[in-house]
Amino acid sequence: MGPSYAILFLAYLEEKFFNTYIGPQPDLYRRYIDDCILLFYCTDSEAEFFTQKFTNLHPCLKFTTSFSKLSIPFLYILISPNDDKISTSIYYKSTDSHSYLMYSSYHRHHTMNSIPFSQFLRLRRICSVEDDFITQSHCLIQFFVNRGYPLHILQHSFLKVKSIQRNSLLIPKTRNKPNRTPFVLTFSEPSKSLASTTKDLFNQIIKVSPSIQNVFSNPPIIAYRRPPSLKSILVKTRKLNQSLSEPCLNPGIFPCDSSRCRTCQFVSKSSFIQTTTSYFSIRKRFNCTSTCLIYSITCKKCPSIIYIGQTSRSLSTRFMEHFGITNQSATSVSQHFNKSSHSQDDVVVSGLIHAPIDEAPRIELENRIIFHFSSHHSPGLNTIFSFLPTSRQ
Repeated sequence: MGPSYAILFLAYLEEKFFNTYIGPQPDLYRRYIDDCILLFYCTDSEAEFFTQKFTNLHPCLKFTTSFSKLSIPFLYILISPNDDKISTSIYYKSTDSHSYLMYSSYHRHHTMNSIPFSQFLRLRRICSVEDDFITQSHCLIQFFVNRGYPLHILQHSFLKVKSIQRNSLLIPKTRNKPNRTPFVLTFSEPSKSLASTTKDLFNQIIKVSPSIQNVFSNPPIIAYRRPPSLKSILVKTRKLNQSLSEPCLNPGIFPCDSSRCRTCQFVSKSSFIQTTTSYFSIRKRFNCTSTCLIYSITCKKCPSIIYIGQTSRSLSTRFMEHFGITNQSATSVSQHFNKSSHSQDDVVVSGLIHAPIDEAPRIELENRIIFHFSSHHSPGLNTIFSFLPTSRQ
């Protein structure tokens, strides 16, 4: 969503600026998200005056500007005047390290060989002058040599692209989606032979049973998924729905039976939470000492009332912070149970689901449960609802 917001914000500022600005203006103004190119037929001072006004559109925006009468970079293109035409060439930023995929990386050879070919195609489209394309291609070859690519593969890709007319590459092409069933394999050495065997068996089945060809008119297309990386093997992340997919034998919340615990009397031994509009099945086992969880507070007298919260500490610690039950604190929970028609006997607390240790994904999971119960709307008790943790009740 970031680029979309940037486009809308800058479009609004542009319209506001050009409707009120009086002074020298560019003869050409184009923008792509937050990169702008301007063409002036005026003096240097007039161009600098406009850019000074334009760069002060908003105090939160900071522009970097560059002037040139010879060439100007825009995105990854270097634009230069050439008589009565415009010439284009490739432009590399100073931070570009040309870190193409190493040729020794564990990928199929046709995947590795297609990378330089695609980059030569990119050069062919961008470079409008033939000599410049050849010069930039030699630089590109050196970039790939530094990444371990064989020289004969690079030269083959270069000559193949050089034989293609540039105008044909500038015409948009429509790609037809292949009507073939994908056969997805995890990429590995055995998967290569498995792919070949699959194709052979498919051809044999078609010969034995031609009726199958009516269902599968084309052989399956072999697709590969990325195998587990070293990072994914060594670093385990907790999935948000992991607790939902792994039920235990005796779910629900139970008292911790500690003589000093003030929460045990409020826990519900039920394995589900139900309001007048929603239902939630508890698939894990909790007690007052459980940590890193999403919990609920409900009312025995009001079936539509529910509060959803999250905590990284123990449930009992967080529960007692809401209200010292008789304390007249200014929270929606305490206000409800301190009504004259209610008492502390109406309070029910339940653990719903285990949550990640990290705060951001824990709040994301809490938001999902809040929206499930719609407790951010009346008569729910998550009245001060926000995606920011500092505003959470």
